[in-house]
Amino acid sequence: MTILDKGGKMSDRFELLDDSIPIRIQFVCLGNICRSPLAEAILLHLAEIRGVRPRLVVKSAGTSDYHVGEGADPGSVRVAREFGIDLTAHRARQFVPPDFLQFDYILGMDQNNLKRILAVKPPESRVVTGLLLDFAHNTPETDVPDPWGGGHNVFRDVFLTIQRGCEGLLAHLRTTGQIR
Repeated sequence: MTILDKGGKMSDRFELLDDSIPIRIQFVCLGNICRSPLAEAILLHLAEIRGVRPRLVVKSAGTSDYHVGEGADPGSVRVAREFGIDLTAHRARQFVPPDFLQFDYILGMDQNNLKRILAVKPPESRVVTGLLLDFAHNTPETDVPDPWGGGHNVFRDVFLTIQRGCEGLLAHLRTTGQIR
């Protein structure tokens, strides 16, 4: 199975505006083993399909230190593989306040993680903070549910939810002129 992008035709590819300045995006969940690594990998995969991968720097982190240095959850690895994405090289890292100096967007997977992000955001920071699903079109959910401990269908549903958010994020970057 592969992620679809309107057939992958050349006419559907985005064009780069100024490829000398990358757009730096970080996704944040609790442990950086389920949702945020999926978001990182899905966005990079979609960006590759659309021809804007060189324009993006995408990373992920967790608000807790529970899993620092560990690989992605086997459920995330399995569902990503189903969609043609390899998560085996992922190693969890913790979100730290200096990340506000490294990224243009820091997006939480749920309200709890967004609160933790905002609690340490410097008042002068111009980093866009919010939820990934703020960018999803026609999605009533605001939070990406945590699939940890769930079965394959739970991870698959989370993958598809994150994919909608990533597609919306790319559309936002296009609409705002950050990519074409």
